[in-house]
Amino acid sequence: MQSKLQGEIYIKNDRIIDFIEKIGYVKIINEGTELLFENAYVFPGFCDHHGHITGFGRSLSMINFAGCNSAEECCEKAKNSNQIYNEWIIGYGWNHENWINKELPDKKIIDHYFPDNPAYFLRVDGHTAWVNSKALKIAGIGSNPKNPSGGKILLDDSGSPTGILIDNAMELVNSIIPKLTENNIKSFILKAVDELLKYGITEVDDMDVDPGYLSIFKKLDDSNELKIKVNSYVKAQNDEYLKYNVIPEKFNNFKIKGIKFYSDGALGSYGAAMIKPYSDNKLNSGLLLISANDLLEKCKKGINSGFSIATHAIGDLANRLIIDVYAKLLESYPDENPKLRIEHAQIIHPDDLKKIKTLADKGKNIIASVQPIHCISDAKMARKRLGRRTSYSYPWKSLQDNGAILLFGSDFPIESPDPIIGIHALLNRIPVSEKKRWYPREVISLQDALKGYQPDFKHHQSKRMTLLSKNDAADFTILDKNLFALESKNILTVKVIATFVNGKKVY
Repeated sequence: MQSKLQGEIYIKNDRIIDFIEKIGYVKIINEGTELLFENAYVFPGFCDHHGHITGFGRSLSMINFAGCNSAEECCEKAKNSNQIYNEWIIGYGWNHENWINKELPDKKIIDHYFPDNPAYFLRVDGHTAWVNSKALKIAGIGSNPKNPSGGKILLDDSGSPTGILIDNAMELVNSIIPKLTENNIKSFILKAVDELLKYGITEVDDMDVDPGYLSIFKKLDDSNELKIKVNSYVKAQNDEYLKYNVIPEKFNNFKIKGIKFYSDGALGSYGAAMIKPYSDNKLNSGLLLISANDLLEKCKKGINSGFSIATHAIGDLANRLIIDVYAKLLESYPDENPKLRIEHAQIIHPDDLKKIKTLADKGKNIIASVQPIHCISDAKMARKRLGRRTSYSYPWKSLQDNGAILLFGSDFPIESPDPIIGIHALLNRIPVSEKKRWYPREVISLQDALKGYQPDFKHHQSKRMTLLSKNDAADFTILDKNLFALESKNILTVKVIATFVNGKKVY
């Protein structure tokens, strides 16, 4: 597996036409130009199979609460930033599980700092918003409000909203925030792409894309400004893609590939749908955001139009719902074998793993698109929420052994997009700030980790991962170390030297 990591790569018309193995360097020869990288190693470019490009670019541009230790510190940071968007104070990235006081925050805290401006602070998982009284008033959310379907407005003992909006309830406020301009969105995309290329990422499965943004991606692609390959999975929960008459299309670096649904919320905000109540919240089992029948019919409509299907599922009840729906779909399309993805697949009951195995034995493989960094960053919180159920959480090897096709990503901007961190998590499974492996039976080999970061499905379904070879697309990353020569614990020392897309050096 260590062959073809160094040598001379010849490129023509965006593809590798020859790869001559040489020791000690990587040389790229592209129609008359040569680039030499001594003591370097070439690997296929990383594909992040689950990210949010526009959201990532926006997070780089807005108030970021990562590292804050309290609700008050978040508000202080927002106040000192002096960032106001059309009178709104907008921030991202708070996580009460990392605070000294781990209770969910209250609107009164933001009211103290921002009595006159509406404020909307998004939790790190993107499934909970913390807002102030001004925002609630503008949205018309008063005492004892009715919860929207698939959402929850948290109330205090008197029936007054606390300022915490979960899942679909977030839209009550988000929908009244002034819309971004086309120039805003374009700048967010370009800023995100430049950042992603630093990590050796050459392709992204861009999730839950607003159909109104597709034309902007297309314009950037047409003008050769989109330096990374983007596969859009378009919003479909409320038939958004149908309202815009979106169809699957392939351009240069841009492809409209799939549609995206949600079956539940997130673990951190108790929105993940569980078969039994949370271990640290016995009155709560989370939220299902769609019924099995609705998801089945929406998926059929998407498959009939030629789309791949991606559905978010965190909790074991949500994963059960999707696996059952996907089983029916695979029976309904026996000859087409549509690409059906579970996004996250974090908590899967052993009974449902058996269902995946039964399908795989018939040649019908469900795709599990997982984010390894979630496991190591969520472990402490997951233990509280799940108790003994952590034994079948983040079940990477179990999914693989039961016939699921594994894809890897990061869910940026929720987590770092760095694939090296993801590979380290897959190989070691050591939670942040801990020293021991957490359920080490679920670790993945380096070969399988790299395979899951490649874009081409032929690699995922084959027994062996192929490194770069003749006739491949010229998308690759140059690393300063040979991943195969390192102990797994030292993977984090690897640095990206350069990134190439279509044979062109883009970082």
